[in-house]
Amino acid sequence: MLVVEDDVDVRGMLLRVLGSSYDVSIADDGDVALLRFEQGERFDAVVCDVCMPRMNGPVLVEHLLRLDPDQAGRVIVLTGDADSAVSARLSSHFVVEKPFRVRELRELVARVSAAAHDGELPTLG
Repeated sequence: MLVVEDDVDVRGMLLRVLGSSYDVSIADDGDVALLRFEQGERFDAVVCDVCMPRMNGPVLVEHLLRLDPDQAGRVIVLTGDADSAVSARLSSHFVVEKPFRVRELRELVARVSAAAHDGELPTLG
């Protein structure tokens, strides 16, 4: 799984929360994540912050939709403002509002990852 997060503290917390169950790779912004995808890396799930410098979450998802729609369907976005215009651009993706419940995030990551292992796309429902 890939965590795309610019905030060091949040990134560390996500690594602690998810690292016990998943092999977690880190990208500190959307540019770094996109480069990894362009180089052919793929992940069962991607947890991505919405607001980041250089390339934010929605722009990364737009690039992924063109590069690999299957991978784009595995993105879980984290946002402090689910009602913002930026977050609204991601309404067809998994959106988790901060502060989030760790158990709920773990369950969503497990569902997205399980779909990947079954060769399916996860559903929002």
